[in-house]
Amino acid sequence: MAKDEGTSLRVDPVMSCNPCSIEFETTQHYRTHCLENHSLKCMVTQPDGQKVTLIRTDGVFRCNHCKKSFVTKSGIRSHLTRQCCKEEELNSDHPRRAVTIPRTPPAALIQPLSLTEPMPVLRDHDEVVLLACQRQNGSELDKIATLGVVHFLGLAPFTVKDNLGKEHNALTHPDGIKRLCVGQLQSPVTVPNPNKRKLMDDSVKVLRTRSYVELTDSICYLLNEDWNFQPQYRYGCPQMLAGSILLNTTNGHAVLVNDIEAYGRTLMVDAHCEPFGLKKGVAVRTSLPRPDVAYYKDVWPSTVIAATEGERLIIGTQSFDALVTSSVCLDVRGEGSVGAVTGTFQLANEVEATATRIFLDKEYLDMGVALCQDPKAYPNQETVTMPPGFFSRLAQRCCKLGMMLYLKLTQCGNADGVVPTRQKTSLQ
Repeated sequence: MAKDEGTSLRVDPVMSCNPCSIEFETTQHYRTHCLENHSLKCMVTQPDGQKVTLIRTDGVFRCNHCKKSFVTKSGIRSHLTRQCCKEEELNSDHPRRAVTIPRTPPAALIQPLSLTEPMPVLRDHDEVVLLACQRQNGSELDKIATLGVVHFLGLAPFTVKDNLGKEHNALTHPDGIKRLCVGQLQSPVTVPNPNKRKLMDDSVKVLRTRSYVELTDSICYLLNEDWNFQPQYRYGCPQMLAGSILLNTTNGHAVLVNDIEAYGRTLMVDAHCEPFGLKKGVAVRTSLPRPDVAYYKDVWPSTVIAATEGERLIIGTQSFDALVTSSVCLDVRGEGSVGAVTGTFQLANEVEATATRIFLDKEYLDMGVALCQDPKAYPNQETVTMPPGFFSRLAQRCCKLGMMLYLKLTQCGNADGVVPTRQKTSLQ
């Protein structure tokens, strides 16, 4: 404090602002001045609740609506809060184009992908190889052998799509894939029309001579009759399923069932019934129909994995389970399947099992219905020699029935290398 000539008091300046050449008596006044006139950012909350951050350019804050400039933060904040620019536009003869600031965050402005557009499917190397070799439904040993052969030959998989967007997988040498990518191929490989090729196939000509009907509720009722009260159904039901066609609508795979072995569902009916129980605290998968997801009433085609053998194709009902012991594929050329394990046609999950349709041969269906209507039906024509130790007659009664159509398909070349089976209507 210093005393001047007029006996008045004068306060010495404490701090000064160099850009503005203004002196301040206290530090608080200096800080307030810097925040108002020299801060680089200013956050303003508009009346609609939207927060806007403004950046100082050339020493001033500019309004995004009317382009007015303000030196202080309080000025631009008061301008946006009172919406002065909107009032001017309403009173003006030439209103400017309004700029609306969205309330949604930037992440929400991104348009989501349409659910109708198919998502690209990414497959690994082994999966594409198995698809190219048509071994995706084979057993584990078959898959390992296929991958080993492809690796030994040095082939590489590639995928192409047709005009309809359908995926096709193939194998070739890696150099061929490089030439395909750079466009050095002179002409594409031409193959006959698949529809025409299927119509000219010999197996199709044989199947055209047969008549098939889809499984109905009335037939499902016959397949679920109790064998204790209707013993003749033990022979009639398998005869209905012999010669049937199973079609997986999810992938188009189809199989013609030749031989059927029927086993009763309970021990009182059949000593070789399908076991039920727990394995490591989890219920073992069986062929028992699932009423909540089954397409047919109490009829359920499924693939049951046996602990000692492999995948078994079984048509299960409430009364029995029909094991497919020989079959032949209809969708692709190849060897048939003989034995309890069916590796050419598998239902991997409940979705494929539900999507599988069953078509019965009309001739064998009528034969099975006739057996079911005859209480004295007992089609045992052969003498079976049983090994020692089988004292129970229930342990000897395994009904196995087949069809003759498989022999014709084998002669057509659709199941090369498979020993044709004769028509069977016997108890083993």
